[in-house]
Amino acid sequence: HNCYLQMAADVGILGLAAFLWFISSIFKTAVTFIKSTKDEFYYALVLGLTLGIAAFLIHSAVDTNLYSLNLASFFWLSAGFLIAVINAAKSHAS
Repeated sequence: HNCYLQMAADVGILGLAAFLWFISSIFKTAVTFIKSTKDEFYYALVLGLTLGIAAFLIHSAVDTNLYSLNLASFFWLSAGFLIAVINAAKSHAS
């Protein structure tokens, strides 16, 4: 019951590395935004989404969440919403 081991078995080490690169780039973008924003609303929204995604990924170490259609859809929707909120905040600030 480890999503990352299951992913490595299904798509190989290269596929797992690509997934982890994608996740790390999302977190890097979110942390950079959190450190630089002055808007409390966007700060709280991005922080909440980032922590929610982090909790989901931590739980994936002991369960196969990304292989459940409902949970995987929620994860990808949350990741997309996080990036969309960051882009909206940046365009709102300019």
